[in-house]
Amino acid sequence: MSKIKKHKECPKCGESNLGDFWQKGRKLKQVCREYECNWEGKARTPEKCKIESTKVIPAGQFSGYSYNVFDKYGHALISSRTYNSRAKAKSELLKDMKRGKTDKNAGPYTGVLWPSTVTVTGRVYK
Repeated sequence: MSKIKKHKECPKCGESNLGDFWQKGRKLKQVCREYECNWEGKARTPEKCKIESTKVIPAGQFSGYSYNVFDKYGHALISSRTYNSRAKAKSELLKDMKRGKTDKNAGPYTGVLWPSTVTVTGRVYK
């Protein structure tokens, strides 16, 4: 029994614009996407793919670094805008934190600098 291999380019027209479509029996069929070619391969057993259990996701609502500043009681005072760099976000955070040294009612402040993204790991079940 010969194994059907995945093509890198179309055997009919030579283009690399190929795609896969699922077929009956959990098989894949490779096809050429070029307008006038219409080549279709035979259904094959799919290649094994590595199952990833980690992913990188945005930490905030928008892409970038942000911070929060809290008063001495732990209540929120400031929710920052989003910054493109960690250094700029930290610089702005430290400016806001400086005001907490002289704020007799709410100071000293506590700040939290949030990363742009976080990496999470899921649990794999078999």
